[in-house]
Amino acid sequence: MNRQLDAQLKRLKECLTWGNLSLNRYISFCEIVDAILNLGFDVVIDVYGHADPTIAREFLKHKNIKYHGFIDYSQAEQVMQKTDVLLHVENFDSFFVTNTKYGFFGIIADLLNSGKLVLVYAPESISFVQYMLNNNVCVLATSKSILKEKISEIMTSQIDYDAYVRNELALANKSHNLVNNSSRFSTFINSRRFYENN
Repeated sequence: MNRQLDAQLKRLKECLTWGNLSLNRYISFCEIVDAILNLGFDVVIDVYGHADPTIAREFLKHKNIKYHGFIDYSQAEQVMQKTDVLLHVENFDSFFVTNTKYGFFGIIADLLNSGKLVLVYAPESISFVQYMLNNNVCVLATSKSILKEKISEIMTSQIDYDAYVRNELALANKSHNLVNNSSRFSTFINSRRFYENN
């Protein structure tokens, strides 16, 4: 890799994900690694979270995936600040898409508050994917056929990293803020409308 390209990639040396590794999400991680390697980049994906032994063995087959096991939330926050790109993935098999279609994951608030570029690799029909897309807060690959294109855009600085981060933080402050949400909930509970509906 030439020095000029290497300098462009200084923010993009490591990718990180953590959280729930069930629902065959490991397959999507492996597809990301394969796409990165096919593009000629040497990037490591650090994976944190609980995985059964079968999944852990799958991760070991990929030299560019480092599986670290479970860490607590405070450790996840520290690790997140040292990384370049945060990942969230879902499996594309119709069975898993059906089971996650209306899921809205707690990790989304963490991703939005991170101040890091987020790459989401997940089917477009899942509700949280539509939410991220509508708010322009992540680089989104909704199929294997466009995954390489999106990774290439990240790796060669064709995307506006800072604009994505600004959008993330603005949405986090507006809709994923503990103080603001507590206040909204309290106002709703104390409102006449709440009692009229119950």
